[in-house]
Amino acid sequence: LQTKLMLSHDDTQLPPAVDAGFIDQLRPVYLAYFTTQQALANDDLAAAKLAAEGAADAMEGVDMTLVSGDDHMGWMRSAESLALVLDDLNKAETVEAARQAFALYSEEMATLAAQFGSPIDGSLYQLKCSMAFGGRGAIWLQDQQDVKNPYYGQAMLQCGEVQDIIAAPVTEGPDMPADEEDQDHD
Repeated sequence: LQTKLMLSHDDTQLPPAVDAGFIDQLRPVYLAYFTTQQALANDDLAAAKLAAEGAADAMEGVDMTLVSGDDHMGWMRSAESLALVLDDLNKAETVEAARQAFALYSEEMATLAAQFGSPIDGSLYQLKCSMAFGGRGAIWLQDQQDVKNPYYGQAMLQCGEVQDIIAAPVTEGPDMPADEEDQDHD
C-alpha cells in the first residue's frame, strides 16, 4: 500500500519503546500517588503524608539505568522534582498546605505520564478542578473515572472533570513476546 500510494515510512514517527521493567517499577510510584490523592479527597492529612512517604520509598526502587537518552533525562528531572514536593508534602502541617504540595506533585506525575504512559492496569485519567486555589485551577491523576477532588475533599468531592485518558506505553524488554519484539511495522 505504501509503495502504491508513494508513502514513505519513517520509524522516527513511532513512539519510542520504553523498557517494560522500568514501567513496572513506576507502578508503585503511581499507586502511592493514588493513595495520596484519595487521602486528600477524604481530608485525611495523616494518611496523605504516609502515602507520600510510600511514594518516596517507591521512587528509590526505580532503576533509571533501564532508560536512556531523553527518557533517562526526563526521569532524572522528574525524580528530583518529586523528591522536593514529597518532602514539602511530608512537612505539611495542614490539609491546605498538603494540597498545595499535592498540586505540584500532580503536575510532575502528569509529566511522567505524558512521557512514559500509564504503568497501571486499566485507564489513567487526568482531571482538573478549575476552582482550586482561588480559580487558578489544578490537575490531578486518578485510576478511576469518578471524580474524587483532592483539593476540596469532602466539601466539593465531585468538583472537576476528566481532561485526558492516558494509555499504556509501548514497551520493550523481557516481558514482551518475541514475535512482537521482532515484528516489522511496515
